[in-house]
Amino acid sequence: MTGFVLASRHGCGHERSADARKASMKGLEALRFLLELCAVAALAIAGASASWVLAILLPLALIIFWGRFIAPKAARRLRDPLRLGIEIVIFTAVGTSLAIAGRPIAGVALAVLSIAVALALRATGSRA
Repeated sequence: MTGFVLASRHGCGHERSADARKASMKGLEALRFLLELCAVAALAIAGASASWVLAILLPLALIIFWGRFIAPKAARRLRDPLRLGIEIVIFTAVGTSLAIAGRPIAGVALAVLSIAVALALRATGSRA
């Protein structure tokens, strides 16, 4: 009886779990966007360790490629599992470039976290 009273006062448990899932997905999507920005910054840092030209061209290339083929609203968005594979390659390359530029902990952290979030988004069914 107590369970019925609680459910009727606070709504169905299914509604709250759906809301929690939606909030969790939004949080993952926000984290994903932040990690994308970090990847652009990481390429600027890695490029700057070689030359100022690479500090500009590497992030620009990532922004153009990502916007064209990976982003949720991309006109020519690749389909999974190809898109996931390319994301893993990109995040691994960005992390490696940051490590080579003298920031190995940041590089590994960025790559591992970015790949984990990409996999978690697929598990939740997000379009991001």
